[in-house]
Amino acid sequence: MRLLFCALTLIFVTIGCKKENVSLRDGERRLPNATEKGRGIFGCHINDETYFIKRHSAITYIPETGYLFIENRNESFEFRLFVYEGVLGEGVYSFSNTGEEWISSDYSSFYGVKEDGLNVLEITRLDYPNHVVSGRFEIDLIDIEGNIKRVRNGRFDLEI
Repeated sequence: MRLLFCALTLIFVTIGCKKENVSLRDGERRLPNATEKGRGIFGCHINDETYFIKRHSAITYIPETGYLFIENRNESFEFRLFVYEGVLGEGVYSFSNTGEEWISSDYSSFYGVKEDGLNVLEITRLDYPNHVVSGRFEIDLIDIEGNIKRVRNGRFDLEI
Protein backbone atom coordinates (compact mmCIF):
# COMPACT_ATOMS: atom_id res chain seq x y z
CA MET A 1 0.00 0.00 0.00
CA ARG A 2 2.82 2.37 0.87
CA LEU A 3 4.59 1.56 -2.42
CA LEU A 4 1.38 2.25 -4.35
CA PHE A 5 0.97 5.61 -2.57
CA CYS A 6 4.58 6.61 -3.44
CA ALA A 7 4.12 5.56 -7.08
CA LEU A 8 0.86 7.54 -7.42
CA THR A 9 2.44 10.59 -5.76
CA LEU A 10 5.35 10.45 -8.20
CA ILE A 11 2.97 10.19 -11.16
CA PHE A 12 0.88 13.19 -10.01
CA VAL A 13 3.96 15.33 -9.36
CA THR A 14 5.37 14.47 -12.79
CA ILE A 15 2.09 15.32 -14.51
CA GLY A 16 1.73 18.57 -12.56
CA CYS A 17 5.19 19.91 -13.44
CA LYS A 18 5.38 22.35 -16.34
CA LYS A 19 8.30 22.15 -18.71
CA GLU A 20 9.33 25.17 -20.74
CA ASN A 21 9.65 24.01 -24.34
CA VAL A 22 12.59 25.97 -25.74
CA SER A 23 14.64 24.63 -28.61
CA LEU A 24 18.19 25.94 -28.38
CA ARG A 25 20.47 26.64 -31.33
CA ASP A 26 24.27 26.63 -31.41
CA GLY A 27 25.71 29.11 -28.91
CA GLU A 28 22.44 29.52 -27.00
CA ARG A 29 22.15 28.66 -23.34
CA ARG A 30 18.92 28.22 -21.43
CA LEU A 31 17.59 31.46 -20.00
CA PRO A 32 16.23 31.64 -16.46
CA ASN A 33 12.49 31.20 -16.02
CA ALA A 34 10.40 34.31 -16.49
CA THR A 35 9.56 35.55 -12.99
CA GLU A 36 7.67 38.54 -11.63
CA LYS A 37 9.38 39.29 -8.30
CA GLY A 38 11.94 42.01 -9.08
CA ARG A 39 14.91 39.64 -9.09
CA GLY A 40 17.11 41.83 -11.31
CA ILE A 41 17.16 39.40 -14.25
CA PHE A 42 17.46 40.42 -17.92
CA GLY A 43 18.12 37.93 -20.71
CA CYS A 44 17.46 37.06 -24.33
CA HIS A 45 18.85 35.26 -27.34
CA ILE A 46 20.58 37.52 -29.88
CA ASN A 47 20.84 35.63 -33.15
CA ASP A 48 22.39 32.35 -31.94
CA GLU A 49 23.95 33.63 -28.71
CA THR A 50 22.63 34.04 -25.19
CA TYR A 51 22.73 37.45 -23.52
CA PHE A 52 22.09 37.31 -19.79
CA ILE A 53 22.57 39.78 -16.95
CA LYS A 54 21.96 38.80 -13.32
CA ARG A 55 21.88 42.39 -12.09
CA HIS A 56 20.59 45.11 -14.39
CA SER A 57 22.58 48.30 -14.93
CA ALA A 58 19.89 50.97 -15.10
CA ILE A 59 16.14 51.33 -15.24
CA THR A 60 13.94 54.40 -15.29
CA TYR A 61 10.17 54.38 -15.06
CA ILE A 62 8.02 57.52 -14.89
CA PRO A 63 4.46 56.51 -13.93
CA GLU A 64 2.91 59.85 -14.94
CA THR A 65 3.88 59.44 -18.60
CA GLY A 66 4.59 55.71 -18.86
CA TYR A 67 8.22 56.28 -19.94
CA LEU A 68 10.28 53.07 -19.56
CA PHE A 69 14.04 52.83 -20.17
CA ILE A 70 16.05 49.67 -19.44
CA GLU A 71 19.81 49.46 -19.97
CA ASN A 72 22.05 46.44 -19.38
CA ARG A 73 25.61 45.59 -20.25
CA ASN A 74 28.05 42.74 -19.97
CA GLU A 75 31.62 42.35 -21.22
CA SER A 76 30.47 42.08 -24.86
CA PHE A 77 27.32 44.13 -25.36
CA GLU A 78 25.20 46.96 -24.11
CA PHE A 79 21.45 46.54 -24.58
CA ARG A 80 18.86 49.32 -24.25
CA LEU A 81 15.07 49.23 -24.47
CA PHE A 82 13.06 52.45 -24.71
CA VAL A 83 9.33 53.10 -24.65
CA TYR A 84 8.85 56.85 -24.55
CA GLU A 85 5.30 56.94 -23.22
CA GLY A 86 2.21 54.92 -22.52
CA VAL A 87 3.48 52.03 -20.35
CA LEU A 88 0.80 52.58 -17.74
CA GLY A 89 0.03 48.96 -16.86
CA GLU A 90 0.33 45.39 -18.01
CA GLY A 91 -0.10 44.86 -21.74
CA VAL A 92 1.66 44.82 -25.10
CA TYR A 93 3.63 47.87 -26.25
CA SER A 94 5.69 49.04 -29.23
CA PHE A 95 9.37 49.87 -29.17
CA SER A 96 10.52 53.38 -29.98
CA ASN A 97 13.50 53.63 -32.29
CA THR A 98 16.30 55.63 -30.70
CA GLY A 99 18.91 54.28 -33.11
CA GLU A 100 20.87 52.61 -30.33
CA GLU A 101 18.90 49.78 -28.79
CA TRP A 102 21.92 47.48 -28.99
CA ILE A 103 25.56 48.53 -28.94
CA SER A 104 28.78 46.53 -29.11
CA SER A 105 31.07 46.83 -26.10
CA ASP A 106 33.58 48.95 -28.03
CA TYR A 107 30.75 51.25 -29.26
CA SER A 108 31.62 50.51 -32.90
CA SER A 109 28.19 49.06 -33.80
CA PHE A 110 24.87 50.76 -33.14
CA TYR A 111 21.57 49.05 -33.91
CA GLY A 112 18.09 50.52 -33.96
CA VAL A 113 14.64 48.97 -34.24
CA LYS A 114 13.92 47.44 -37.66
CA GLU A 115 10.63 49.13 -38.52
CA ASP A 116 9.03 46.13 -40.28
CA GLY A 117 10.43 43.58 -37.82
CA LEU A 118 8.92 41.66 -34.95
CA ASN A 119 9.01 44.34 -32.23
CA VAL A 120 6.90 43.45 -29.22
CA LEU A 121 7.24 44.32 -25.55
CA GLU A 122 4.82 42.66 -23.14
CA ILE A 123 4.64 43.96 -19.59
CA THR A 124 3.43 41.04 -17.48
CA ARG A 125 3.70 42.85 -14.13
CA LEU A 126 3.92 46.56 -13.42
CA ASP A 127 3.69 47.07 -9.67
CA TYR A 128 4.99 50.58 -8.98
CA PRO A 129 4.15 50.57 -5.23
CA ASN A 130 6.20 47.38 -4.78
CA HIS A 131 8.90 48.50 -7.28
CA VAL A 132 8.57 45.59 -9.75
CA VAL A 133 8.39 45.55 -13.55
CA SER A 134 8.52 42.26 -15.43
CA GLY A 135 7.91 41.21 -18.99
CA ARG A 136 8.95 39.63 -22.25
CA PHE A 137 10.15 41.00 -25.58
CA GLU A 138 10.98 40.10 -29.17
CA ILE A 139 12.76 42.65 -31.34
CA ASP A 140 14.51 42.91 -34.69
CA LEU A 141 17.41 45.37 -34.84
CA ILE A 142 19.26 46.77 -37.84
CA ASP A 143 22.41 48.88 -38.29
CA ILE A 144 23.09 51.43 -41.04
CA GLU A 145 24.71 48.76 -43.25
CA GLY A 146 21.58 46.59 -43.08
CA ASN A 147 22.98 43.97 -40.69
CA ILE A 148 20.17 42.45 -38.62
CA LYS A 149 20.16 41.19 -35.04
CA ARG A 150 17.15 39.06 -34.09
CA VAL A 151 16.41 39.22 -30.38
CA ARG A 152 14.17 36.39 -29.19
CA ASN A 153 12.86 34.93 -25.93
CA GLY A 154 13.64 38.18 -24.12
CA ARG A 155 12.61 38.44 -20.50
CA PHE A 156 13.21 40.76 -17.60
CA ASP A 157 12.25 40.93 -13.95
CA LEU A 158 13.51 44.18 -12.46
CA GLU A 159 13.17 46.54 -9.52
CA ILE A 160 12.05 50.08 -10.36
